Amino acid sequence: MFSEPINEITFEKVGDFCKESLPEGIRLDYKEDFPRDLAKTISAFANTYGGLILVGVEETDRGTPKLPIKGIPLERGLEERITGIALRGIYPPVFPETKVCEFAGEGSDSLNQAVVVIRVQESPDAPHAIENKTKVYVRVERQNEPYKLADVDQISALGDRRRQAIEDRQRMIANAWQRCQNVLGFDLGDKPAKAITISPLFPHGPLVSLDELYMIARQEHIGSEINLGVLTPMQAGVMFKGFHPVENRFNYMELTQQGLIFYLEDCSEGGGGEYKNTLHIGRTVRVIGRLLEYALRCYEQIGFWGSVCIELVLTNVLGRRLADNPSVMLDDGYVCPDKQVRIEAIKSISELRENHFALAEDFMKIEF
Repeated sequence: MFSEPINEITFEKVGDFCKESLPEGIRLDYKEDFPRDLAKTISAFANTYGGLILVGVEETDRGTPKLPIKGIPLERGLEERITGIALRGIYPPVFPETKVCEFAGEGSDSLNQAVVVIRVQESPDAPHAIENKTKVYVRVERQNEPYKLADVDQISALGDRRRQAIEDRQRMIANAWQRCQNVLGFDLGDKPAKAITISPLFPHGPLVSLDELYMIARQEHIGSEINLGVLTPMQAGVMFKGFHPVENRFNYMELTQQGLIFYLEDCSEGGGGEYKNTLHIGRTVRVIGRLLEYALRCYEQIGFWGSVCIELVLTNVLGRRLADNPSVMLDDGYVCPDKQVRIEAIKSISELRENHFALAEDFMKIEF
């Protein structure tokens, strides 16, 4: 249920999850009833690694769920109540995913009980404070004391951890750029190209084994907009490379164990006359959409459910005309004044599921 689309979670799925007898821990909490300290739990998860809260599930002495599930009385406004706590009781606000799963309690023929599923992501806005911004809690892996009041140094460390994660992500992308050029056998130099990267917002280490990643890459396919070469294993990941000698064009793609999806291809360029130095980038929307669709399927198989950073980079485009289609006239399009154009967005997996092609279109609506 950590990666299940929130709207598809049902009471039956909650029951199956509880039968696995997973103990409470740094990313999982059971609550027999609606807790008074829900703001503490939500904020602590957001400050740490994210997590799942099941309200209406009693725990045993070992911290595992007690069966059968009793739930809490079903009443109107449960979801709104949680949203209110997350928005008004936590600073800065947290936006958890919530699903009220209804079921018929013992001896009842009607839906009168519920389990409330609350899924909290690791937050880029941490630290989050509660009690009039006076206390910051983090989640620890202890059953009897699952929270810890952070001191000044720990609060500072939360910010440092976020910055370190950003640096790690940027380093992963820089390494992918370098590998791409090494594999292709030439420096990009002044050749115009576009790179699209999708990666966990907070990379914390390998998400999947190399063998599992290779199998996922073999099974999943991208649309016809992206022509990939042969799948090849590499250190901590897999890669595809392609070169089209007739068109003198190349593309490259890699997936890493840390969840990075890196794709690069050269931009098709106008031949001569009025189309000289024209880069046709109209298909970029379709390419981004297909890559997001592909990333979603891969992340679902891996079990990753946090936020991702999506980035489009157009490089070596100074003085070149960016056009939406090959038939654009010279007076149309946009002459780029920058050597590099970079557009970035941060989205949750659930937001990508809603409409990844709409997100791809939003990229190209942004003024360069």
